[in-house]
Parts: sequence; structure tokens; C-alpha cells
Amino acid sequence: MIFRYADALLLEAEALANLGASREAEAIAVLNIVRDRAEATRYSGGGTDLKNFIFEERCRELIGEGMRYFDLIRTRRILNPQWTMTPMTIDQYNRRAWTWPLDPSAKNFNSKIVLNSYWTGGN
Repeated sequence: MIFRYADALLLEAEALANLGASREAEAIAVLNIVRDRAEATRYSGGGTDLKNFIFEERCRELIGEGMRYFDLIRTRRILNPQWTMTPMTIDQYNRRAWTWPLDPSAKNFNSKIVLNSYWTGGN
């Protein structure tokens, strides 16, 4: 897998924004590296708006690269119909509905493998 520099920068901006108000200026500076390269208007907000803007910037910057679904999972936005047309319930999320199903025969090759309860119908 190849990662683009913008991906790494936006993940850094997200992490800094999640550390709180004391790191927002750093998050905005990193975010604006990506925005400057794209010749887009610089961002100057903060708080929850900053976190949402970084998420949206990842969607714009990485469109078609298969990242959005995993961003929805990582940020738990998959639970919110504001961010997806097919939100998961908290039960589905906790039972790992977002993972790939494993065939029970996988245990034949690795007895320590744990099948997730969503796909096996278990609790």
C-alpha cells in the first residue's frame, strides 16, 4: 500500500485536534500545508468545527482512494446519519460489523483465531 503525504499530514492534523485546544494551532498549521498545496483558502476555525473540517478535507483530498469508510469507522462517524447514508447501530459497531467476515473454517488453520460475533450471529 502506498500512502500519500497529504494522508499523513491530515492524520497528524486530526491527532493534534483531538489533543485539545492547546494543540489546535498546530493542527491548523498542518491542515493548511495541505490546503496551500491545493491552492485552497486557508482554514482559520477551531473546536468541533476543526475536527469536522479535517474529516471533510480528508474526504476531498483522498476521494476515490478507499479511505473514507475507514475514516468513518476510526472516528465513529459511522454511527451518525449526518456522515453516512447507512449508519451502524452501536450494537453493530461493538460487534465489529465493520470487519470482513471470516469463514469458520479459518479455525482449521489457526485455532487461536477469533471470529467476530456480528458475522457468526453470536453475542
